[in-house]
Amino acid sequence: MPWKPVSESRLTSIATVGTRVVLRVRLPDPELEPGGPHHTDVIGDVVSIDDTTVVVRGRRGEVTVPRARIVLAKSVPPPPVRRPRRPPADPPFGR
Repeated sequence: MPWKPVSESRLTSIATVGTRVVLRVRLPDPELEPGGPHHTDVIGDVVSIDDTTVVVRGRRGEVTVPRARIVLAKSVPPPPVRRPRRPPADPPFGR
């Protein structure tokens, strides 16, 4: 089934600056391997959006995504707050 980019109206209603989104992005053909993935996901906060690109800031930095490669877009809730790790328990006496 051929891919279709997400509609302009849907993208502009979801991807507003400051919104946390997940974008399903079609990989460029040179990056495709037979039987390999054809899409990747980008998740983070929208930093900017214009007629040709959407810039998303995630945990690994900013990613510029060409709008023509966005297949799906969805707003998502903020990431869960990470709880601090508890130190390991002391071993029982006698060991």
